[in-house]
Amino acid sequence: YSASDGILILTASNFNESIFKRSTAIFVEFYNSYCGACQRFAPTWKAAAKNIAGWNTIVEVGALDCAGDENNEVCRSNEIMRYPTMRYFPPQYPPGANQLGTNLDHLLMPELTELINELTGHLVNETNGGQLWPRFDKFNGDKWTEIFENLPSATKYVYVISDDLPGLMPQQVILDHVGVNTEVRIVDADTAKLLTVKRNN
Repeated sequence: YSASDGILILTASNFNESIFKRSTAIFVEFYNSYCGACQRFAPTWKAAAKNIAGWNTIVEVGALDCAGDENNEVCRSNEIMRYPTMRYFPPQYPPGANQLGTNLDHLLMPELTELINELTGHLVNETNGGQLWPRFDKFNGDKWTEIFENLPSATKYVYVISDDLPGLMPQQVILDHVGVNTEVRIVDADTAKLLTVKRNN
């Protein structure tokens, strides 16, 4: 990996400052550059980093090579037992013993869509994001003025998206608009349809 891949290159010298007490989350792949499975997985990790590059105000994608002698202690202290190992570290993650992040071992060797959905799920369920974290809550559409409540002062546009889109697409649309002076709100699809019917009658 290199910085041109949109991946934060982690080493023993920058690991702690890149993981702990930050305002952003980080997804980290611990890999071994001599590992065949890691080599096969690398294009997917690179694609994921490029795919969510627009989310970088709240999350980064990183990688640490456990084959480097200087990184051995980091990999041991993080209990890396197999390669590749992926972990999620939330924002404001406190340093300390056994602070190993959330292990994503269930993914094994995920395809890009599965990986992006996994990353999205962690960001949507994040509780430590603070006031600048995107809003993923739904409004039911009964009072449309609710979508304009508590908007940042720099907001130029507000988009409304139905919650009946496939999978995590509504939440990913929100993440795609982070940091561009645009708010996206999810509306309950059934209520929105009822309101549409009323307007057309």
